[in-house]
Parts: sequence; structure tokens; C-alpha cells
Amino acid sequence: MSCLVTGPLSALYKDVSVVHPSLLNCVEPLESQQVRELLRRLGVHDLEPQQLLEQHIYPTIQNNKWKVPH
Repeated sequence: MSCLVTGPLSALYKDVSVVHPSLLNCVEPLESQQVRELLRRLGVHDLEPQQLLEQHIYPTIQNNKWKVPH
């Protein structure tokens, strides 16, 4: 998704990989469960707002990365 975001927010998306929530709506429940398990094994987890703030947003703001054009 980071390639789709431009402007000041692109720095915030640079090191955050996201999966659209409706991604698994188009498959059967068993397939959805299998894909979720695969994603979990790959280290993908539910977005937790506090963790996003502390690990990505605050450091980006403090380092002024959002001011640098990408």
C-alpha cells in the first residue's frame, strides 16, 4: 500500500504493511481461516492503535521524516 500513498503521509506508511480488512471477504470461511493463519505466521497482526502510534507515528514525527519528499 505504501506505493499508493503520496505526500506527508507517505512517511508513515513506508514501514507499515497493511492488508485491507475486506481482503478475506471474497473467500470461503475455511480459506479465510487458513490465510489468517498464514499471515499470523508471517508476523502480520491486527492493527493496535497504541502500538501504531508508539512504533511508527511518533518516531516519524520526532525525526521529521514526514517533511522529506519521497
